Amino acid sequence: MPTRSSGSEAQHVWPLPLRLAHWTLATLVIINLFNDHGGEIHRWIGYAAAVVVGFRLIYGMFTGHRPARLHWPGASSLWTHARAMMRGSVSRVAGHNPLGAAMTLWLWCLVLLLGLSGWVGRWDRFWGEDWPQDLHAAFALMLEVSVIVHLAGVVISSLLERQNLVAAMISGIKRVDPPTPGEDASGA
Repeated sequence: MPTRSSGSEAQHVWPLPLRLAHWTLATLVIINLFNDHGGEIHRWIGYAAAVVVGFRLIYGMFTGHRPARLHWPGASSLWTHARAMMRGSVSRVAGHNPLGAAMTLWLWCLVLLLGLSGWVGRWDRFWGEDWPQDLHAAFALMLEVSVIVHLAGVVISSLLERQNLVAAMISGIKRVDPPTPGEDASGA
């Protein structure tokens, strides 16, 4: 599994607020998976998770730290990265690789949709209606499957990049290859 490693260097790419948001959100999602669904604690944890996503979105729009900035990867960068993964030849980039960035945005969308659908499902207007709870349950299932895909992607990317991406999200430090001409140096 070759990785471009010549000249890679350890860089601080994940600032503390980003790491705290990541691990707080992960903890809230895990707690809610094993919590009394529909109860008061479940509801408030869901709202807290939506607030964490809101913080991360605002942080990603306004922070000056490039790897933490948000941008949606284009189809060509997603395809290029997927092909590089299949060849076992990926670059270590600051921030998320294109597939990681897309998955991150998808997970955040699901958390926000869960918060919204859970809130709407409590409105008196929908008393006795099944669709708000059905929609909420569908979003929850999509989140569960997406978390599994996310974790598998972290493991696969860690192996391909020959670095522990979980440790990087704890310490903030990650090995990064110098960009090739025409490559986005942020990786996100």
